[in-house]
Amino acid sequence: MARVGSRASGRSTIRADLTSFGFGNVVAGFNADGITAAGGDNALFVAVGDTMAGLYCYEEDGSFANSVSFSEMSLLAMVDATVFDTSTTGDFVFA
Repeated sequence: MARVGSRASGRSTIRADLTSFGFGNVVAGFNADGITAAGGDNALFVAVGDTMAGLYCYEEDGSFANSVSFSEMSLLAMVDATVFDTSTTGDFVFA
């Protein structure tokens, strides 16, 4: 499962948000978009910033199902590009 969280619910995600302690705005964006997950589920999350993208590993710990917590996310990589979800294929394009 992969999700794109980008400016969810009017939030503007900036470069600093992608690596800030606790990933506050990133987590809030994913939760605003909604998630369905039970204990043990995992996913690759992509958060789109203004000039960069962050790739995160998400592992639901079961404490609060269907909700993302910062402790369930690990930053895997930062990409110096914006990411677009091509809705026809579901792939990510780095521009």
